[in-house]
Amino acid sequence: MALIAKDTNDYLEQMVLLTKRLCEITQNQLTALDSNELTDVKPLNDEVSRLAAAYSSETRRIAQNPDLLQSGNPALKAALRDCTEKFRDLMEKHENALERKMRLTEGLVQAIAKEAMNARPTPISYGAGGIKTAPARANTTAIALDRKA
Repeated sequence: MALIAKDTNDYLEQMVLLTKRLCEITQNQLTALDSNELTDVKPLNDEVSRLAAAYSSETRRIAQNPDLLQSGNPALKAALRDCTEKFRDLMEKHENALERKMRLTEGLVQAIAKEAMNARPTPISYGAGGIKTAPARANTTAIALDRKA
């Protein structure tokens, strides 16, 4: 989705609005991550996808043609620069928050799997002459976890 503007200032205004909206959504996602209320941001996923695609496309367009903004109002260019810096900061915070959640989740899954494995008895196998023997590896028990775990 490309932005359609009548002139450079209109384009800058649209980019500022786009960037501000992405900042707003990212801040909402950070708040939801911190409070573990991820269902609050699920309805915004479609909007985020569309806006992120437009933002990516337009920032590439600006990078390929820096003269595109040259004739724009300096105040609008400064506003876009400020919004972009804020958005980058929020995205860094968002990435860090997601990484923390991922590490926490992985740790929980590993701890649950370890406890489940330790709670099961070590399997016994039968050797020559019907003699019971412990397997070479004690943790040969299979374990399956689903989304309810």
